[in-house]
Amino acid sequence: MGFELNYERYEALAHAGDQRAVLTLQRFSEAGDRKASRILQDLQKTQKPEPQKTTPPVAIREPRQIRFTIPAMPWQTLHQLPGGGFKPVTSRVLVGYYTKGKAFSANPRAKQYDAWKEHVRAHLPEVLAQGVYANTRDSRADCTILHVWFESQHHCDVENLRKGIVDTIFSQESTGKKRTSNFDKWVKGSIPWPEYDPENPRVDVEVTLY
Repeated sequence: MGFELNYERYEALAHAGDQRAVLTLQRFSEAGDRKASRILQDLQKTQKPEPQKTTPPVAIREPRQIRFTIPAMPWQTLHQLPGGGFKPVTSRVLVGYYTKGKAFSANPRAKQYDAWKEHVRAHLPEVLAQGVYANTRDSRADCTILHVWFESQHHCDVENLRKGIVDTIFSQESTGKKRTSNFDKWVKGSIPWPEYDPENPRVDVEVTLY
């Protein structure tokens, strides 16, 4: 190598963490210097391995799917008879969404819609009946109508039917807490074609919580 290495000095420097001394010993070891090789072997035995930095696993919440069926709600309306008077007629209805306008509380359709929301709430699974938020990216949901069977072809739009169910599940009334924002901003979903079953009108719903 051209000069004699001061082994004791370089060994002390290497154990003190001097990287230049370590590199020098490595060069001598590669050149066949047995003493330098022994110093490097002893150095490896005394060095503590650096702890590996591990990234904590990201908690992934598995989507939770809840399926349930809401039967049609019995509803009585009064039909005027030709000779005067009224006849009560009971039908089974799946009610859609009605926008609140003037004199909404006195509107028969509004009363029917409020009754429908209570009917939906009574048929929700426990996990949904307790109230659900879906107003942030971390609390998303999907509310999909899987199948819907109406009593007759006189019925609401299926999309409005889905909206009424969404309003019931993701609402201030369901959560029982002060409404600071819309609870259904992060709810998506889809609807099927309407079907008809006069004997058993109903709607099958699937809610997925993310």
